[in-house]
Amino acid sequence: MRRNLIGHRVGRRLAVAALMATAVTGAMTAVAPPAFAIGFGQVTGAQASDIGAGGGAVWITDFNVPVRDNQGHPVGEAVERWNGSGWDQIFQPGHVPAAGGSIAVDPEGNAWLVNDLGNVFHYDPTQGHFVGVQAPPGGATDIGVGTDANETIWATGKNLTAVKDNQGNSVGGFVWRRNGSGGWDKIIQPGGVPAGGEQLDVDPNGRAWIANNLGNIFRYTPNQGFVPVNAPLNTDPAGPNMQAFDIGIGAQGDLWITSTTRPGPGGFEVLGWTGSNWAQVPPAPAGTPPSAITITSGSSKDPWVATSNGNIYHCSPNCH
Repeated sequence: MRRNLIGHRVGRRLAVAALMATAVTGAMTAVAPPAFAIGFGQVTGAQASDIGAGGGAVWITDFNVPVRDNQGHPVGEAVERWNGSGWDQIFQPGHVPAAGGSIAVDPEGNAWLVNDLGNVFHYDPTQGHFVGVQAPPGGATDIGVGTDANETIWATGKNLTAVKDNQGNSVGGFVWRRNGSGGWDKIIQPGGVPAGGEQLDVDPNGRAWIANNLGNIFRYTPNQGFVPVNAPLNTDPAGPNMQAFDIGIGAQGDLWITSTTRPGPGGFEVLGWTGSNWAQVPPAPAGTPPSAITITSGSSKDPWVATSNGNIYHCSPNCH
């Protein structure tokens, strides 16, 4: 659930694609690996700029279908839902395409959506379309929902330069948690400093994990705020700490990143959290290590990814 270097996801994907372009032709040719890792299979029919899974449902924003509002403002890409054999586009009343840039899915299989204007929406199955809900002050960039009893919802703010580290580097927008009244509480770190980040997802305990603009990873711990997750690859314990481009968490607590520390032909290598370090996925002796831009996971430790050119792959259950 990443965007451009300081803004929208599709712009960020294009920047990544440009970096991966062939030196011979200069073309923007970030293609999916020709022999993707064992356990992953391609899901055709659409290309995704973001992807979310939960409650047995999978939703995407389709980067081939940009959408504007009635005033001509870009609001994101068309929202589509997997029907088991293809992708169904979701329409609002008046046959207006539902659209956004960031999507997450609750345990009932209904999507939460943030559009490019920072507005937040929730899919209402009784009405068959998205309804607007109160956004965090200033709007949102990314959104995640937990599988805890309260289905805790977290978001990062739209202004991705709002928070800076102690060296003056922008690390992302404010981090918000939705409260029981439908409002949003800003997360303040010990010492009174606001938490900052760009991408997030939520674990089964309702606690967020975030990746900031610098790729650093943090997890929320009660009474401590967000604490850094500094961990190497399990096969290289003396190596560098892994950094994240995107982060996804499944209903069973399985946690995945696309790691900027390890670029690959489809984006960045997919790594799984072991509880103390990061492991390559899947642990097979053959096949190309999976690499992608955006990642999510369903109910069976089964990550879904979209590569730098939007191709969608799904790993078989218990991939990790």
